[in-house]
Amino acid sequence: MTDRITVWLDVSTGATASAVASAILAAVPTLREPVRDDLRMALPSIDEPFGSELVTGSRAWRLADTIHGDEVFDRLIGSSSGDGVGCVARAVSERIAAAGRVLPPEETAAGVVAIAAIDSILRHDAAIDYVVGDIPIASVAAPGVAAILTGLRLVDAPGRPLGLLDAAVLAELAARGDRTVGGGLLIGSGVGVDRVGGHEIAVTALVLEGADHADEVVVIEFEIDDMTGEEIGTAAERLRAVDGVLDLSLGQRIGKKHRPSTDFRLLVRPAARAAVERACFLETSTIGLRHRLERRSRLERRAATVRIGDVGVPVKIVLRPNGDETTKVESDAIAHHTNLAARRSAKLVAEKGDDGCRGVDAE
Repeated sequence: MTDRITVWLDVSTGATASAVASAILAAVPTLREPVRDDLRMALPSIDEPFGSELVTGSRAWRLADTIHGDEVFDRLIGSSSGDGVGCVARAVSERIAAAGRVLPPEETAAGVVAIAAIDSILRHDAAIDYVVGDIPIASVAAPGVAAILTGLRLVDAPGRPLGLLDAAVLAELAARGDRTVGGGLLIGSGVGVDRVGGHEIAVTALVLEGADHADEVVVIEFEIDDMTGEEIGTAAERLRAVDGVLDLSLGQRIGKKHRPSTDFRLLVRPAARAAVERACFLETSTIGLRHRLERRSRLERRAATVRIGDVGVPVKIVLRPNGDETTKVESDAIAHHTNLAARRSAKLVAEKGDDGCRGVDAE
């Protein structure tokens, strides 16, 4: 695939990792063969009949009875390298551990093949945004599941309980997408089916082309009137470094009793809201804060390196609605210049180019 697409996952009746993997492969058939090949290499002892059925999107995979799922899962984690093999297994393991839970062996055996498949799916096609639909409140009954799904939208509806591994898979896919469906052309669909305890669980995947690029962020705000400027500066820098914080800005207000106060506003990934709120209470003197979910529209952008002579300067290239591309230099890359005039000159050369001295390498 060359154009970005959105895969929306309907988990309104519950989900398993296997059903999710099966639904994605049913909806995006071009992924089936490369995923099958990856599974044969990563899991040479896989029960081939079940493996074949899952790759065609008809039902969930299972390991052969002679295979120990926890051993395979540990092997996948051990092979993790960046975004390469095993990255999903490691991410899922870390999410479960962060919730203070341990993955039960029965869940590992049931889901490890699906974890390997999702790992392969994400490696073979980075041009997909994943959106996880509303999750029934009844599905988060198991201990630890609610903590794993923090930041995802829940609805008051019946649903099959999610296991730890299933919840971690949904949270990981949601974290890799960030976008919400705001329209688009339906170009494909697929259903993944799993059977647990005599009950059939189905996940539907819808493939959308041209979905808008609006995504959701949590806005957290609070005011401070009893910290020094030095303390506020330190707190702001520490909050900016918290995982999931996209932006932090400070403003000035006149508060109660005509006291000058500092307004904190943070833009946060929804899944990180609880952790960021905790950091706000620890790093500042606030005893209360406000939060709300907002949608934002963002233009497509990509990172690149502009060559000015023999020097590489990192830039951001943005695609405008009329098809034009604009370039913005990363400010840190020109901060070493000794004065404002020199920094502005370097910025102009990097963003505009001059008689062939500029080349762009996409990253």
